[in-house]
Amino acid sequence: MFDTVITNGSVWLRGRWEYKTLCVKNGVVDDITDACPAAKETFDARGRHILPGLIDSHVHLRPTGAINISCDDFHSGSVAAIRGGVTTVIDFTGEASGPDEVDAFFDRRLNDAKNSLVDFGFHSSYAKPENVPEMAKRSLAHGMPTVKMYTTYSFSSDDRQLLEMLKRSADRDIMLNCHAENDYLVDPELNDIELFSARRPELCELSEVAKLAEMTAYTGGLFYLVHVSCGDTVAMLEKRFSDLLGFSFILESCPHYFTFNDSVYRSPDARLFTMTPPLRSAVQRETLIKNFDSVSTLSTDHCPFHRAQKNGAPDELPTGIGGLGYAFAQMYRLFGDSVIDRFTVNQAKVHGIQSKGEIAPGLDADIAVFEKTPPAPVTDLRGACDYSVYSGCEETVRFTHVMRRGEWMMRDGIINESAGNGRYLYRSLANS
Repeated sequence: MFDTVITNGSVWLRGRWEYKTLCVKNGVVDDITDACPAAKETFDARGRHILPGLIDSHVHLRPTGAINISCDDFHSGSVAAIRGGVTTVIDFTGEASGPDEVDAFFDRRLNDAKNSLVDFGFHSSYAKPENVPEMAKRSLAHGMPTVKMYTTYSFSSDDRQLLEMLKRSADRDIMLNCHAENDYLVDPELNDIELFSARRPELCELSEVAKLAEMTAYTGGLFYLVHVSCGDTVAMLEKRFSDLLGFSFILESCPHYFTFNDSVYRSPDARLFTMTPPLRSAVQRETLIKNFDSVSTLSTDHCPFHRAQKNGAPDELPTGIGGLGYAFAQMYRLFGDSVIDRFTVNQAKVHGIQSKGEIAPGLDADIAVFEKTPPAPVTDLRGACDYSVYSGCEETVRFTHVMRRGEWMMRDGIINESAGNGRYLYRSLANS
C-alpha cells in the first residue's frame, strides 16, 4: 500500500502537463499511473497543477548569532520558501582562503541550518584562495561541487586565482560560481540614492563577464554566472560565446531584474530596492526579457533586511532583498510554463542534485501544488522581513500544498511546523 496517492491533478512531466496519479511511498515517488490505487492517504488535486518541488540555488540565510546579515535564518527562510513552492535551497559557506577554513566554515554552516524545514546544500566560497587543488578536494569531500568566488568587494579574488580555479574546473567535477563585476569601475563617490545603479554601471558586469568567458574558453573550464542583471550581457554572450552558453558557461538570473528597473531609485522607497548588482534601466530589463531563452536557471539571491536596516547613506546600506516565497509567481506571470524547468530540473542538473528536480519514480517525493488565480496584488509577508519589494505586484498562481520527501510541509496554505527538519544534500556533478 502506498503512503500517499495524489489524484486528478495536472502533473508536470518531461516538459508538459499530463493528468496522472502520483503514488508516494517511503519518501519517494514510487509510481506514476492512470489508476487510483489504495493508499493510507488520498489527496484529490482536482483543478490544480503539480510541480516538482522548486529549487533555489542562491540564498543567503542568517548565520547563527549574526545581526546585520539577512533577517531570515534557516527556519524563517524555509517557511518563506515553502510558501513559494520551494523544497530545496543552496546557501553559501564563509569565504575560505585555505583548506582548513573550508572544513571549518562547512561545519559552522551545517550547524546554522539545523532548523531548516527544507532540504539544503552549500556552495563552498573562496576568497583569495592559497591552495586551490587542496581546497577543491576538501569542498568535494563535503559534497560541495560548486565554488563561489567574487571579483568585487574586499574579499574578491584576482585574475590569477580565478584562472587557477577555472583550470581546476576543467575536470568537470567542480564548477566555479562567480559574482562578476569589474571592481575598478565601481564609483563610490556617487552617494545619491537616485544614482545607486550608476555606482555599479552596466559596464561593470559586461566587461567582467566578457573577460571571464574568454578565460573559460581558454581553460575549458566550467563556469556559472550568478544573478546576471543586464540584457546586454546576455546578448554579448549570445553573439561572442554561443558555443559556451548553456554548456560550459551557464547563466542564472533573478526575478527582480525582470520585474523592476532602476526608476525605483527615484521613489520614496528607493532604499528598499538596493541590491548588488543593482536594478538596471528599462531598456536593459526589456533586453533581458528578450533574451530570456539563454538563462538556464532562476534563483532569488534571497538576502532581506528590515526597513530600519535600510535607512542610511547608499554606501552604508546592506544590499539585498527577499525573494523566497514570491519568485515563481512573479516569473510565471511573465513567462508562463517556460519558467518551470529553470526552477526545477535545470537547477538539479547544473548543481548536481541527483534525487530532485523532476517527478519520476525513484526520486524524492518533493511536490508543489498550485492553483491558477485571477490576477491579484501581493498583500502578505512570507518570511521574517517587515516588507517585500513584491508587495502590490500581481500574482496569478497560489501554492496550496507542498510535500518534501513524502511529508506534507504545507496543507491548504498552512505550514506544518511539526514536520521533521530538512536534510543536508551531498551533491555531485557526475552525470549532471
